[in-house]
Amino acid sequence: MKIAAKDLDAGTELAVESRVADEAAVDQPTGGSLLSLIAPLAVTQAAGTVLDGSPARLTGRACFSIGLRELRRPLRFCNRYVSDFLDLLGAGNVIAEAASTDLGDALARIDGYKAGEVHVTRVDGTVEISRGQRQAFLRKITLPRTIRKGTRKVQATVVLRHVRGPSETRRMTVKLPRLRPGVRKVVFVGKDVDFSEGDLFEIFGFDFGSSGGSLGPANLRALARSVEGIRRWDGVNARPPRRGPNDFAAGVRSFRDADLRISGRVRTTVRVKRR
Repeated sequence: MKIAAKDLDAGTELAVESRVADEAAVDQPTGGSLLSLIAPLAVTQAAGTVLDGSPARLTGRACFSIGLRELRRPLRFCNRYVSDFLDLLGAGNVIAEAASTDLGDALARIDGYKAGEVHVTRVDGTVEISRGQRQAFLRKITLPRTIRKGTRKVQATVVLRHVRGPSETRRMTVKLPRLRPGVRKVVFVGKDVDFSEGDLFEIFGFDFGSSGGSLGPANLRALARSVEGIRRWDGVNARPPRRGPNDFAAGVRSFRDADLRISGRVRTTVRVKRR
């Protein structure tokens, strides 16, 4: 196992390497996989100390690769993180805690695989962190006045307000949900900052409300999809407005900025013509 953390501002790097015995063949005599305990702690140690401090406002990215003896290619996923608060769980910073949680989630899914036996051969990870909260909030989106039914991508004018910074107007390609003819409203919803705390039962997949239990992934391909599904979309979604408990439904993935977390929520209208 090798976990590296990089401070992109200072150009420094801290790596943690360890060898952990695979005890799956003897049914985890300690009650669980040692790797599932040690690997997230390695992320916490490396990413939580590389900055030589605990800044609240950070932007980061973590990528992990997990090799299984039973699969030809390793399982991979990456996530981006933005923080605006001090770490509340003692990991050093929110980026370290969030990345550690994601790796712990992946290893817990592998530990919980019931459809066969799997053996982890290697875990590698890199966490890149830079100071500053690269985040902006949606203020306004202007779509073309009229589009044809079935049009899914259009050029839009997007007004953003940078956190502790100026406003900015951009021309961007946005994807729209399916819209019926007529004057239609569209809701655009971004993603806010990440947090260190969370519902641990939800994170690790426990469901005490299920009466029958679940086999989980039925084969190795499904297990791979589950682990790589930890990769999250952190861009802006678009959907028609809804009422009631489903008001926060995800919608379609509309647009994303590679360097900026776009948050907030705005509504706009567009006229949809029949073809």
